[in-house]
Order: sequence, then C-alpha cells, then structure tokens
Amino acid sequence: QTIRSLSGFDGKHLKDPMHLSPDGLSAANNMAANANDAFCVFFGNGRLPMTDAGAYFEVRVDKTRSGDPDGLTLGLTLSNPDFLIDLPEMPDDVALSWSVGYDGQAFSNHSQEMTPLDWSPANLREGDHIGLLVDMSGDLWIYVNGRRETRGPDKLPVGSSLFPFVGLLGNTRAVTLVPGATPGDVASAGPTGFVPFLVSRVVLVSEDGKEAKHRDPTGPLLQGVVFGNARIPVQEGGAYFEVEVREVHSGEMDGLVIGVTTALPSALPNPPWETAQE
Repeated sequence: QTIRSLSGFDGKHLKDPMHLSPDGLSAANNMAANANDAFCVFFGNGRLPMTDAGAYFEVRVDKTRSGDPDGLTLGLTLSNPDFLIDLPEMPDDVALSWSVGYDGQAFSNHSQEMTPLDWSPANLREGDHIGLLVDMSGDLWIYVNGRRETRGPDKLPVGSSLFPFVGLLGNTRAVTLVPGATPGDVASAGPTGFVPFLVSRVVLVSEDGKEAKHRDPTGPLLQGVVFGNARIPVQEGGAYFEVEVREVHSGEMDGLVIGVTTALPSALPNPPWETAQE
C-alpha cells in the first residue's frame, strides 16, 4: 500500500475541543481557559517526505494565551495514524513517538521519559514559525522563525516512514501547517558528515558521522560506498567537498574514489553497492 505524503492535518481523528479548518491546514484547541488540555493532539495526514536536508515540517502559531508554563509540542511517530484505534490524550501518549516542547522538555520513544531542553515554547507569539527537522544523521532539531534553536536528546530511524503530529498545549491554541516549508540554514550549510544507514555492507561510520572506515583488513573486498548527509552548496567557484585520508593499505592497484550524484541518496535502491560507479 502506498503511503501518501503530508499535505495537511488528518480530519479523521478529532474529538471535542479539537477543531480543523475545511482545507485541513489549520488546527485549533478550543478548550476553556480553566480546563486541562486533554485530547489536543493533531496528526498529519501522511508521512514526511525525505529531502536532502532530512524530514521536516513547520507550523505557524495563530493564537496564543498567556500564563501557561507549557506550550506547543511537535512530534514524530513511526505508527501510521490511519491505523489509530484510541485517540491519545497527550503527545507523549502517542505510540512509537518522539516529541519536543511541553514546558521545555522532550519525550523519547527509547527511554519513555522526559528530558529537559534548553528551549521552551511557553513564550511563543502569534506569527512565530516553529519547525521540526530530523536530519540525515537522525538528529532531531527544533527551528524557531528559521533559526535552529535546539536539538532533541535522541537519534531517530531516518530510513523509516515518519508521521508528524502537533500538540496544542498551554499557551499555543491554534496553528497552521506551512506546506513545502524547508529549514533555511540546511540548504546552504552543506554536508556535515556521512549518512550512517546508507552504506555498503563493510563500511563503518563513526557515531558523530564524520569518519567512514572500510572494515576489510585485507583490502580486496569492494562494498565501500558511503554518502554525505546533505547537498553540496553551489558557491561562486562551483560545488566542492573534501575528505581527509586517515588510513591506507600498501600494495593495492586502486584507491579512493569520490563523486557526486544528482539522485537523492535516500531514494536509491537499498545497499549493498559494490562500487561507486553503481
């Protein structure tokens, strides 16, 4: 079954006081000011598409109120909302999910616990744009008005379908999804490392993504392909990237190959790739 890409919020999973605009782009929590924020989770209507930056979505804050210690929460889940049975009351009730916001905390599917962040959504204002990015290394980032604000505590499985959701908590009462939004700094930043899950079978990528190593100690094995984690930015002199050789084998007939592709690596057939020309 083909999984559609995100184009709005899902209108199938709504319950009072949740409200969705006719075009599916704007969501509101109409809970009274003195009531608890139960059933405030809005799911996207499809998975996030992968780009050279990673998986990203963004909302605009449309309505706020003052005096709340918490605020807008953005999240991602591995669970397709099409098969949702029970509507979660709160964002951290969503199965197989990661979320950031609350009162300055992040929820992790790995630990099932909250972790403090160095950012809080409690002071967001109407018109602010908030985005969530999972980059090609699996790191989760929050963007505020186009600026990278903070990183979540975990790495996410980038090779899997990720479905977005929004929790309208605390000071944030309504948002609008921004179709086609991209994190502005990623497009110009260029690669920061290698993609750990897009490698041939004998390649090992370091935890920080900066180093790639062929695990064959003898040398003749192929299967040594690895990709950068972002597009190469085009500057006045052209498009350029550089690597440092850290380890070599003596007596070999061939050596390092570097190249570029016009294809999005995450859209290529799964490895193994024996040689770079593939």
